[in-house]
Amino acid sequence: MPKDDNQTTDDEAVDDLQAKVADTELAELKAQIKLLTIENGELLAKLEDPEHAEGRLKDMAARAQADLQNAKERMEREAQTSRMFALQSFMVKFLPQLDTFKKAVEHLTDEQKEDEVLKGFVAVEQGMIAVLKEQGLEEIDALGAQVDPELHEVLMNGDGPTGEIIEVFEAGYMLKGKVVRAAKVKVGG
Repeated sequence: MPKDDNQTTDDEAVDDLQAKVADTELAELKAQIKLLTIENGELLAKLEDPEHAEGRLKDMAARAQADLQNAKERMEREAQTSRMFALQSFMVKFLPQLDTFKKAVEHLTDEQKEDEVLKGFVAVEQGMIAVLKEQGLEEIDALGAQVDPELHEVLMNGDGPTGEIIEVFEAGYMLKGKVVRAAKVKVGG
């Protein structure tokens, strides 16, 4: 049976439609290939050559070494601060006992100073003072000095030159340049 003209036109239309769909799919596939090629190029660009990777690793190692050194120095500073705090705390608690020793020695008569037992007592006091000085403790010179609120605590005013310390009630001390106890004083006014 021969094909009529309508059927031929339909077949041609189907063929044309199939060709257009194939062309569209081909165009989409070409676009995807192009996109994948671009992505592949980007990935290849991100891969490092061995020399660049070695340099980056050396840089990372140098930074890690610097971080380690910084951490070591920070820990040493913190340890030093802790030791200083402990020493300062000890000194604050020990100073009243040192005051007691000093007062006892000051009140010895000349005759008592010749007694062998009391000479030992004086030697112990001098030894304690020497050890404390080795640790950085120093007595604040106050008598006759001008009052300094950072070094002196004024308890009384009296007759004498204005602002001059005329009596020390309790010695003040500094530990490695930092006041651990201000001197308690009487000031002229």
